[in-house]
Amino acid sequence: MRILTLLLAISLSACSTGASSTASTPPVTITTTVRVTDPGSTATTTIAVPVQQPPRVETVTVTLAPPAPAAAISEGVWTVGVDIAPGVYRTIAPVGGRCYWATLKTGSNGEIIANAIVEGGRPQVTLKVGQDFETTRCGDWAKIG
Repeated sequence: MRILTLLLAISLSACSTGASSTASTPPVTITTTVRVTDPGSTATTTIAVPVQQPPRVETVTVTLAPPAPAAAISEGVWTVGVDIAPGVYRTIAPVGGRCYWATLKTGSNGEIIANAIVEGGRPQVTLKVGQDFETTRCGDWAKIG
């Protein structure tokens, strides 16, 4: 009975470090050895396999223009000049409940410039850059000027 043993040796004698080069990359040498249990019966095969250059990775940076500030405002806290355009706003429909709005100093953690609780009508507010606008239970606001 003959038993085969397969040994695989890989020699990377002069691999590229990943830097770009115009010189060709030397091939990788793969040596396989087959040994048979019969004394003196050894066969060796050497195969040269070319190494491919590592994939090139490129980073592309795209800078997008910020979106235009919205002309209509829904419930929440908005930064004037970033989230919403400066100007005069009025609720789209008359408020029916306890509408609360406030203008706040941007970056002040809630320093109130002006605020109101409105229970009817269509409140109106003038918003300037450097302010945040908070609105709750007022419905949507539309820019009128």
